[in-house]
Amino acid sequence: LHFVRLRRKKAEIGRIWFLPATVNKALVRMLPLRATRPISAEAGALLSRNERGLTNRTLHVLEVALIAFATASVNYPITRLLRLPMVEVIHGLFETCPNSLGHRLGLCDGASAQGFAASGRLQAVLLLAAVVRLAQTVVTFGAMVPSGLFIPSLYVGATLGRLVGIWTLQFNLSMAGASGAEVTVNPGAFAMVGAVAVLSGFAR
Repeated sequence: LHFVRLRRKKAEIGRIWFLPATVNKALVRMLPLRATRPISAEAGALLSRNERGLTNRTLHVLEVALIAFATASVNYPITRLLRLPMVEVIHGLFETCPNSLGHRLGLCDGASAQGFAASGRLQAVLLLAAVVRLAQTVVTFGAMVPSGLFIPSLYVGATLGRLVGIWTLQFNLSMAGASGAEVTVNPGAFAMVGAVAVLSGFAR
C-alpha cells in the first residue's frame, strides 16, 4: 500500500515514483513539450511555479518500459528459474523426477537415488528466486499497469514449497539411514501445497 500511495502522489505531479527527483526533472527537459503538462497549483505546491510534469500517457509508457528493463536485468543473469516464464517454472516445480523440464531447471538429478536434486546451490537458488520474485511483486503492485498477483504468488509458494520438500526429503533419508527403509517424499507435492498456501495468503 505504501508503493500505491507513493505512485498516486507522484503521478499527480507527473513524476515516475521510483526515480529520483533529479532524474525525473531531466526526463521532463529531454522529452518533447507535448509529452509534458503543466502542474496544477494544488498538486505542485512544493515545486516551482513554471515546472512541468509528464503526461499520464507518457508516465504509463515510461513506467512499463523501465520496469520491464529492470526486471529483465535482474532476472536474466541470476538463474534459469527467474529467466524462464513463470508458468513454465511453476509446472516444473510441481513435477516429480525424472522429467525433461525438471532436468532443464536443475531440479532433477539422475545420479541421485530418489531422482531429485538437493544440492546446497539449488536450495540457495530456490530461496533467492522466491525473495527476488516477492520483492518484484511488491514493487510492481503499485505500478500503473497491473502486473498481477495470482501467478507470482503461485511462483513464490512453489519455490518455497519445493525448498521445504527438499529439506523434508533429506531429513527422511538421514532418519532412514542404514535401515534401508523406503523414502517416498516428493518435493513436487510440497511445491503444490506451498503455492496454494501463498496464494491463499495473498488473496486472504
